[in-house]
Amino acid sequence: MRRLFAWTVVATLLLAGCGACGPASSPPAADLDAPTLDATALDLVTQSGSFHRRQHAVKVAEETLVGTCMRAAGQDYPTRLPPLDHRTDEDRALRTEERRRTGYGLSLGADDGVPAMDRQVRGLSAERQQAFARALFGAEDNRRAIEVAGTGPVTFPGEGCLFEAQQEIYGDILTWARVTYVPEALNNRLGGSVTSAPAYLRTMRGWSACMARRGHRYASPAEAQADLTNRYRAGKSDRLLEQEIAVAVADADCAREGGVVRLVLDEKRRMANALPEAERRSLAELAEDWSRAVRTAGTIALVALPGQ
Repeated sequence: MRRLFAWTVVATLLLAGCGACGPASSPPAADLDAPTLDATALDLVTQSGSFHRRQHAVKVAEETLVGTCMRAAGQDYPTRLPPLDHRTDEDRALRTEERRRTGYGLSLGADDGVPAMDRQVRGLSAERQQAFARALFGAEDNRRAIEVAGTGPVTFPGEGCLFEAQQEIYGDILTWARVTYVPEALNNRLGGSVTSAPAYLRTMRGWSACMARRGHRYASPAEAQADLTNRYRAGKSDRLLEQEIAVAVADADCAREGGVVRLVLDEKRRMANALPEAERRSLAELAEDWSRAVRTAGTIALVALPGQ
């Protein structure tokens, strides 16, 4: 199995045009006695608002620490600091400019969009690839794991430069793992619940009517992508890519016109504040852990990159 060396975790949200809008799950049971979640916790679980700005600080520190560690281990690891994403939640979700070039991305090959670090490592000999992976991820038999409700066991490095960076930023690796995976699992669960919310169903009827006016008859973005995926099975063509781009751009325009992204985020936030008390308290604690990590990351970045 091909192993990619990119280590940034990317979470998938249920937003307009998503390709993973699966069957709706039951909405979380309300527990109104628990305290409401603050903005930081809601941003963390929905990956919106301040999330990307705060997470950027963490990733800059992580990349800085990993680069220093890898070079100390004798590995060629040019530090590539991630750019700060200044887009709004809606623009980030809709990705209109990307859709104008590649639609939903259904025609892209497995190697399209491969991170530069992965391309670099692929050019190494097998022996040097193994040494690079060992320095970055540690030994395969020294991995750790946590159990995430609704997801199951999640494993991650228990040694290596990535482990050391995450542990320095978060205080310990299990805190990093819980902050990374537990809110993500809750976000996915809330996304499933949103699809059965009356407000969402009304909004999607409006989206469908908007798409029909543009000549595309679909009940949802997921249906549009499923249709195009089936058509690609007969083979790729420039004409089919043009059709995909047209549908994807219309999808984004109709989602923007109908306020789909804001509706989804508002529903997720409302449902997050209706989670059972234990989950709400756990999420609030994880938000505090995350805030401490962001502050630590800021200090690391200032020391490592003075004047940046």
